[in-house]
Amino acid sequence: MFYYIYVFGTLLYMSTCYSLSMYVLSVHILNERINKKSAVLYCTIYFVIQVVANILLMQGTTLDEDFLVNWNIYLYTLHVVILILLLLWTYRQKVIRTVAAAALTHFVVFTIGSLAGEVLISYMPEMENMYLYGLATSVLSHTIMLVCSLLIAVLLRRLEFDRYFEALFTSSLRAVVTLIVSLLLMHVHTIIRLLFPLKEVTLLTASYSVALIVLALFFLQFAAMYQAAKERVKAQEDIIMQQKAHLALLEELQQEMRSFRHDFTNLMTGMTIQAREGDLKGIQDFMRNTSSYFDERLGDEIKILEAVGRIQIPPLRSLITSKIAQMQEAGVQVNAEVLYPVLKEGMRQQDLLRCMGILLDNALEAAKLSTHPHISLVLLQTENELLTAVANSYAQTPDLSAMSHDAYTTKGSGHGTGLMSLRKIIRKYPGCVTGMNLKDEMFRYEIRIPL
Repeated sequence: MFYYIYVFGTLLYMSTCYSLSMYVLSVHILNERINKKSAVLYCTIYFVIQVVANILLMQGTTLDEDFLVNWNIYLYTLHVVILILLLLWTYRQKVIRTVAAAALTHFVVFTIGSLAGEVLISYMPEMENMYLYGLATSVLSHTIMLVCSLLIAVLLRRLEFDRYFEALFTSSLRAVVTLIVSLLLMHVHTIIRLLFPLKEVTLLTASYSVALIVLALFFLQFAAMYQAAKERVKAQEDIIMQQKAHLALLEELQQEMRSFRHDFTNLMTGMTIQAREGDLKGIQDFMRNTSSYFDERLGDEIKILEAVGRIQIPPLRSLITSKIAQMQEAGVQVNAEVLYPVLKEGMRQQDLLRCMGILLDNALEAAKLSTHPHISLVLLQTENELLTAVANSYAQTPDLSAMSHDAYTTKGSGHGTGLMSLRKIIRKYPGCVTGMNLKDEMFRYEIRIPL
């Protein structure tokens, strides 16, 4: 009876440490928040699989080295596959990115665990009590594995490793290469042991695990940082293009001002003649027409420039300016309202730019199909939150119920394209909420970001 309790308890603790290490590290690499229900579910499934696997092993007749190596490949792959499915179901990230994260996680966790176990077994003094010795080596090694994995997860989060990791998937070729490397690293220890079997483990032979994990992570970090640097250069080029669009808008306004000055001079000449003749009604009509003429020619442009000028975040200001220029070129009437200076993002700047880009692109796509294309943009910063709202006209009434689901990506009337990506970004920030509504034949999508 004591033997079964000992085996069950040890297996439960080891499985919990291993599965929890796998889950937490994978979630941090994907830059998501820990889902407790999902974590408990994975730990439970992992333990059940380990129990069944150990029962099958105890009933087996051939337990040579080759059999154990193949067995481990199948077993570890099963654990990773279940983790991938669970992560996809919980966080709905891209499949290839999730697979790579889970494979890398297995490589790191397995490396730490195997190194700790090999060193403890090789150098821990033998004890008379076999149960106590087995408990010390297995429990201690898995405790070290769990603690190290949690520390690595925290370190990766602070270093914002997810930005570099995401940069590895910006093109199909890089994504495929990253996936292949991750899958190879996943079983590299088992493959090495199969090709170069060792009868005795020493500190020197065990240290290759440390060197391997350091070199592999250094390579991935270097590759990711290199790609991220290229992305930053591209982002800076985009900002320059957006600033050029802003300057073009200013130049257009300047040209309009010159034209208006010429027209205004001619109009003033006519009013002077009316004043000499005492035509008071004619002067009143002139003033009224001049005001309407000014609003038609310059009023909207000045209002937009004033609104955009209150955005004190240069990349966001450049993005909105370039999008407004695209809308005007497409013949869409634009209205922008920024009542107070916008100084804080409330989220990572890159995520805010992605959200605004998605909303404005969707609005332009839908508005162009409508009879009277119109887009309204509102940015309102208070002490506690930043409200961003984009409203657009539409050709067909959007289905708000369908658009509330992540699977909705249909292009056409209303929004749709990119909304799933937008929701993934929003989920990263607690307290950040979105809303949709229809009013005055306009579709409105708003985001409230706590500051």
